[in-house]
Amino acid sequence: MGKKRDDACIKIAATPLKCSLYTYGVIDDLQALKYSSNTYQFHTAINVGKGNYVYNGPLVLEESAFDTYRNTFKQFGLGTKTGIDLPNEALGYIGKKTLSGYLLDFSIGQYDTYTPIELSQYINTIANGGKRIKPHLLKEVYSSNEPLTNKIYESEVEVLDNVSTTEEYMNRVKEGFRLVLDSGGTGYGYIDASHMPAGKTGTSQSFIDTDGDGVIDTETISTNFVGYAPYDNPTVSFTIVTPDVATSDAPNNRISKINKRITQKVSEKYFEIFK
Repeated sequence: MGKKRDDACIKIAATPLKCSLYTYGVIDDLQALKYSSNTYQFHTAINVGKGNYVYNGPLVLEESAFDTYRNTFKQFGLGTKTGIDLPNEALGYIGKKTLSGYLLDFSIGQYDTYTPIELSQYINTIANGGKRIKPHLLKEVYSSNEPLTNKIYESEVEVLDNVSTTEEYMNRVKEGFRLVLDSGGTGYGYIDASHMPAGKTGTSQSFIDTDGDGVIDTETISTNFVGYAPYDNPTVSFTIVTPDVATSDAPNNRISKINKRITQKVSEKYFEIFK
């Protein structure tokens, strides 16, 4: 916590440079969240995998680091079924290979994939301080007489897991998420600052079949946002997933901002109704 690292690109032998979108200089963990630094997370993954990084040298990481990451992520709701009250809940893709470079990709959300409801459970787990709660579509059922006073069913709050970390570390993550939506953060402007929001943006590589022949042929960019408000006493969370908003070779200034626009409209309508 508070560790400072240089955000310079890293280079592994026989592979392209791996970088953040921009170079941010020497930053700490809070700034890494605020600016969405890739290389800060790469160095974290190298430490978890007990590797020794040398520029343009080979990198060998322990395969068990994949289990360390996955077991931790599952506590937040990523890579495990959420328990939502719908039949046949599916999971996202779980990578099978354990090459060292894939662990670096994994650390920034570019290897395993997660469903929108998994992302929703993840951000809610952070918002409520580390309790992973079973989501429900159905809250209450009343008999058909008017007025609705005879309640015959109510879903109960069910805690599925507790994140195994200290309150200090959880609060550190929440402070980083607050900074994401502060001035200069990658999520600034997604939700009006008057609502005291916190959250995290995400941009990932994705792939599609453009001509319907069953063969994946085009690499794309997908964007996501998860957030909650107010950050000191959350009452609402948002999960916005916008897949395939651009091809991977599109300049950054040409990537659609639809994810941001949707978040703005949805959050403003919510706060307009529930002030």
